[in-house]
Amino acid sequence: MSGISYATFGIEETADATNAAKDGFYPALVSITIIGEGATPQPRVSQLTSRDYKKHRTRSASVPFGRRTSSPPSDATTGAALSNTDAVDYKDMEADLSEKIRDTTAAPSGSKVKSVSFEAEIWQPTAAALSWLSTLDNPGSITAF
Repeated sequence: MSGISYATFGIEETADATNAAKDGFYPALVSITIIGEGATPQPRVSQLTSRDYKKHRTRSASVPFGRRTSSPPSDATTGAALSNTDAVDYKDMEADLSEKIRDTTAAPSGSKVKSVSFEAEIWQPTAAALSWLSTLDNPGSITAF
């Protein structure tokens, strides 16, 4: 996407400015699909139903994102300006990125954004992340009902 910087997605380019992610942490993702502008759909045959249908050729990519430290987005609900990073939540970033991605020019030239979708971040604790998980007693076999 031309004109959208790493900082817009909240991505730090300097290793010194980053923190190590916790074990089991997966960042939020924005998935972007582009399509050729004026492209005509190609005829296809369904492998399941053997029916004819038409399909556009598309390209997709996913980009991790987080709260950015400069130029915080507006509040997604009220539209009020947010003054610091701590006030920014997932929905604020989702609304801001969706608008910026749809308003930008897609590369290669002659293509446009077809769809934008989001996936929230996930933290699945592991025994390494929470030491008490590795010290749980074995319950043994449960055979009596």
